[in-house]
Amino acid sequence: MAKLITFFLFLLIAQIYPQDSVSAKNESEFRHAVDLYQSHQYEQALKIFEKMTEGKNKDGNASASFLFKGKILAETKKYSEAENVLYEFLQQYPSRHRIPEVEQVQNILFCVQIQDKYMLAKEMKGSSINISV
Repeated sequence: MAKLITFFLFLLIAQIYPQDSVSAKNESEFRHAVDLYQSHQYEQALKIFEKMTEGKNKDGNASASFLFKGKILAETKKYSEAENVLYEFLQQYPSRHRIPEVEQVQNILFCVQIQDKYMLAKEMKGSSINISV
């Protein structure tokens, strides 16, 4: 009987330990990606955040990783990709507490796109004036 109990305890510990180590590894990767984001190393951070939002790799940081992906894509002026990521976030996490943050990023995206269009129009107007003179 003692051998049977020991065996079941061993199985239980064996199942719990790998999950904890994977969880700790994911948390470490997430923190590293955030550090990369904060130091404007967007490409490297984006690779990690993308990995964390893929099918089997999703964990507790997946929703935050979606938001960081959206922010990175917005900051690197990949607006349509950023909108797609934020839309995907809302599809997968419709009742999450981070929805106000998504809306904030969407508003920033909208403002930046308007600003870019304004600057482009301003440049085009300036260049057409120079051409006609």
